[in-house]
Amino acid sequence: MGRGADMEREDREFEELEAELNKGAQWGLAYGDFMSYLMVFFLVLFAFSLQKRSDGEAPMDQGLSGLQTHFGGRASEEAQRSERLRAAEDATRRELERVVERQGLRDAVRVEAERRRLRLVLAAPVLFDSGSADVKEESARLLFELAATLKTDDGREVRVEGHTDDVPVAGGEFESNWELSSARANAVVALLMRWGLDPRRLAAAGFGEFRPRVPNDGPEHRAQNRRIEITLARPEG
Repeated sequence: MGRGADMEREDREFEELEAELNKGAQWGLAYGDFMSYLMVFFLVLFAFSLQKRSDGEAPMDQGLSGLQTHFGGRASEEAQRSERLRAAEDATRRELERVVERQGLRDAVRVEAERRRLRLVLAAPVLFDSGSADVKEESARLLFELAATLKTDDGREVRVEGHTDDVPVAGGEFESNWELSSARANAVVALLMRWGLDPRRLAAAGFGEFRPRVPNDGPEHRAQNRRIEITLARPEG
């Protein structure tokens, strides 16, 4: 009889221990689920943080595509297209920088990257003499190499803008800075067309002194405002 009571007590103790262990296991499963959700949450936050890249592009699709790929998913067609366009843009930017470097014009020509566009900013004296809209002979090689690079990125519109400082035109063939800046933009477009750029991709505009980069408050700032800008823009959509 004592033996049977001992066995019953041991059975009860075993059952109580098993119940406690089961409670612990359930808590562990709940904790594991919570940590999984937390990890996914932080991964999504990381994807959002990619928007803060310095080049201005918002690579949300790239971040989410990477997460999808990591977890065995398939990136959307739109995300894949965005990544291909971004890769092409980076390749064009690097080649433009190499052209500028080969011409020894790093201090006079800048390549700027913004959202959905690239921009070359050329100081006016690189291409033109003062008051003139005739491209210098020694600058023709630069435009030839730029045209060769721009032809490889045929998905972008190419807009050429002429800009001046606020000093009025004194004599010469042009009556205003507006006319001078427009003639310079047209001259650059004409050469880009001659060297193979599709005219359907090209546009020219002159803004005179009305879109300065910096205030025209001294010789150095006026020099910065006398410029040609060549912008490559991806069509919206």
